[in-house]
Amino acid sequence: MAMFDGLSGMIVGRIMARMNEPAEREAVDLLAPIAGQHVLVIGFGPGIGLQYLLNTRPQVALCGIDPSAVMVKAAAKLNRSALESGRLRLVQCGIAELTPDNGPFEGALAVNAIQMCEPVDHTARQLRALLAPGARLITITHDWAMKKQAGSVANFVARLGDALTKAGFSQVESRAAIAEKGRAIIVECR
Repeated sequence: MAMFDGLSGMIVGRIMARMNEPAEREAVDLLAPIAGQHVLVIGFGPGIGLQYLLNTRPQVALCGIDPSAVMVKAAAKLNRSALESGRLRLVQCGIAELTPDNGPFEGALAVNAIQMCEPVDHTARQLRALLAPGARLITITHDWAMKKQAGSVANFVARLGDALTKAGFSQVESRAAIAEKGRAIIVECR
């Protein structure tokens, strides 16, 4: 994740804050966590999605993970009061470093991040171990990132869907997101 650290990380973070906001809002609204739930946010970037979740779902607790020190710092600055109150926990790590004792989570979000969580089979198993029974996972990913990762959107969606199904997720569905004028794909499962 070197491209998201240092000076380049700061520049990318500013771009992400502006460009990813509609997808962040869409993912939060789709997940629609309720009071008392604990939500995992994977690859939170500069923290815009965390901020929206905290502002629109005041009784939800969050744990955000991101491997970039620059993104952790930016998200911490943006969401300082939630960190100080204990409602938000930020961890500089990838999904592979989390253990089941970090959960269980009643929901998880990954906006423009799941494509970087390789190997996908391991990521799916990790998420299954971290999520409570019946918990929902919502991912939204740029279609260009899916093509870059797997050659085509269809290949990426099939690969991710297969990994999630093998890990024990059910109701795996995909569709075009509203964000990015439909040039992003939602993968949702339980």
